[in-house]
Amino acid sequence: MVNIATHNFTRKTYKATIKTRGIYIYGGITKDGVSGNLMAITSKDNTHTYKQIVTLGQEPIARYKHSMSYCDSLNVLVVYGGQNEAMVKLGHSSPLLNDICILAIDTMTWSKVILGDSILSYRARHSMDVIGTRLYIFGGAQRLTDDANTALIINLKKIITQFTTESFTN
Repeated sequence: MVNIATHNFTRKTYKATIKTRGIYIYGGITKDGVSGNLMAITSKDNTHTYKQIVTLGQEPIARYKHSMSYCDSLNVLVVYGGQNEAMVKLGHSSPLLNDICILAIDTMTWSKVILGDSILSYRARHSMDVIGTRLYIFGGAQRLTDDANTALIINLKKIITQFTTESFTN
């Protein structure tokens, strides 16, 4: 068992997802502020390793209160929404995010899905999961004071082939 406290893993409101041989952890709040790091806890022959993952492509903005899921059939991690107060300092009206970022595991390359602001709602503290190649998003906060009771269903295969900043082999 990995004792994450001994690996300087003090963070909160991050997201973790499980892939076949390990757990990916993205974002959250650390003692240094909002994190944009992708970390992994892997296991082989009863030995556990905790490390930061080096990635390529357009990395997502650091965030917390977001969601992350793994799509086995496409071999990708998907990050959606969340919150980062630095967005207000950059001129945005809200710290909430509405982007979808996809990490192709085979190449460890990030891509950002470009759909337009009107299609995806700004959302934090929501639930998200993948069934097949469909992404299911429910609830959360769409404004800092309003809770959402809406659901989104997104065809991942379609958005990866038509709306990402990088091309995928799957």
